[in-house]
Amino acid sequence: MAWWSVTIIAVVGAGMVGFGICAAMHESGSQTTTLSTLQILGWVSAVGCGIAALFAVRRLRGMTHRIEESERRFRLIADATPAMIWSTLPNRECDYCNRAWFDFIGDKAEGTLRERWAAAIHPDDFEACSAAYGAALSEHRAYRWEFRLRRHDGVYRWMLSFGAPRQTPDGTFGGHVGMCVDISEQREAKRRMEEAADRYETLANLAPVGIFQTAPDGACLYVNDRWCAMSGLTQLQAQGSGWVNAVHPEDRQDTSREWYESAGQGKDSYHEHRFLRADSSIVHVIARSRSLRDSAGNVIAHLGTCTDVTALKEAEEQLRTALHLQQAATGRENLLRRELDHRVRNNLSSLLGLIRLSEESSLDRRAALDRLRTAVRTMNDSHELISRAHGEPVQLDKLVGQLLRGVSARGPGRVSASGAGVRVSPERVNAMAMALQELATNSVKHGALSGPTGRIEVSWDESQEQPGRVRLVWKETCSKRADAPVEGTGLALVRTLVAIDLEGTARFEFADQEMMCVIEFLPSASGWPAAETNGVVRR
Repeated sequence: MAWWSVTIIAVVGAGMVGFGICAAMHESGSQTTTLSTLQILGWVSAVGCGIAALFAVRRLRGMTHRIEESERRFRLIADATPAMIWSTLPNRECDYCNRAWFDFIGDKAEGTLRERWAAAIHPDDFEACSAAYGAALSEHRAYRWEFRLRRHDGVYRWMLSFGAPRQTPDGTFGGHVGMCVDISEQREAKRRMEEAADRYETLANLAPVGIFQTAPDGACLYVNDRWCAMSGLTQLQAQGSGWVNAVHPEDRQDTSREWYESAGQGKDSYHEHRFLRADSSIVHVIARSRSLRDSAGNVIAHLGTCTDVTALKEAEEQLRTALHLQQAATGRENLLRRELDHRVRNNLSSLLGLIRLSEESSLDRRAALDRLRTAVRTMNDSHELISRAHGEPVQLDKLVGQLLRGVSARGPGRVSASGAGVRVSPERVNAMAMALQELATNSVKHGALSGPTGRIEVSWDESQEQPGRVRLVWKETCSKRADAPVEGTGLALVRTLVAIDLEGTARFEFADQEMMCVIEFLPSASGWPAAETNGVVRR
């Protein structure tokens, strides 16, 4: 119950008691008392007021004691707080600072609290700090600012000051109450972190490899400039899962799946893939990453690098190509050696065979030497054809054209050759040339070219009856022969060359005005088919 209610009750109670006494005296008719009724009432009222005053004084003493105790506890708590607590009035005067503030500023500082505040703030921060607090004071709002404050030893420390508006019991603005917290260590740590971040960013951008950092789930958080140059994406485009768009479409699915699986499992990873840039250029990279963990072993990020190995891949491909070419060259060299050995053996065998046939024939010495000379010349021409082909098969039309060049001087239009684009392997060129040369020699001596009007037609094509074999027809047209044809040494040599070296047959047909030789042979050991376009050689 409030003290003023106790006073009212006491006064009213005393008045009622006095009124009762006066009424009793009036009814009894007593006239002996010298006190009037009003005097009695006054005394009783005075007694009631005294009692009420006693109650009020006791109540005020209790309230004052509680207020003093509350203020004492507040000061004990405030002085025990390491932060500097302060309060100000609406006129900017500081009316309270706790023990921490005095310990920081120094007890020997002179002047009012406001003056001591102003003297301790760093000169470079004073105007901005004063303006910020003045704005908060005029607008009756909260205040927050960072500034430097001089400690008692002359060292300036960074402070974070913040205050809230306070109100008086009647609701009016009563100034601010707040505190200052020393944040020098935090600012220094922040500065060092920023410097470390700048150093990391500089080193990352100077690194010759791409650097990336992702969240624990594999989402991209950071890539350096080198990574952007390799991929063709910007840092913003690479964020999240955007980096996948730079991966070559043929590698995209596997690379994405392998990366997110390893990231989700917190494993270190190794990937090889290609970047396809906007200019269609391809960059081969090797990506490696390592999981970063906290003290509890939880993955907090993944950090990795991308190394451009395009030059290495190109060098590997060039080395592979060079090795293949070297192997091919070695194989070709071995093949050429075998062919040369085989060719020399064949040439020698042909010469020996020709010498034997000459010995067995009725030819005189001069004719035998002419035959041998012609055979050697034919071998030389064949060798030149093979050399110009660099070991590749020789076109049959070139071989026929070269051998018929010597007999075409007998008259224009008397010799013609045509056929498909048949190719003869190098080891069989000499045998074919020798056979054709014998036919040409026989034509000059005994056949179509021995007279003024004879003709030679040479044609060839792929055999229809035996695929892979070539059918060559040598046809001579001349005047009527006087004597019956007799197969001599040259035609016998043709049969032998075709049968042994060309794995074929040579068939001769004679008529009154015609002679035809049909040769069916294999252009190579594996059977070279006729192909490409038909060609005609006319002499």
